[in-house]
Amino acid sequence: MNTEPTARAVHLICARTYIGEAKRRRGQPFAFTLLQWAANARLRAQHEPVQRDLFTGQPMPAAREREAA
Repeated sequence: MNTEPTARAVHLICARTYIGEAKRRRGQPFAFTLLQWAANARLRAQHEPVQRDLFTGQPMPAAREREAA
């Protein structure tokens, strides 16, 4: 089984990391840069294509299992 994370999952992990670091750097100018990076990572994750079922339009079962991991 392929345990490699999807690109969407990687973008979300990066966004969480940037937000956490921005909280630790509260009050410093670089915190705003980290928040912008987090917003961009979330947008990239949102626009990541997901393979959908032909008839129902729902994500394929294998895609849902990978995203849950």
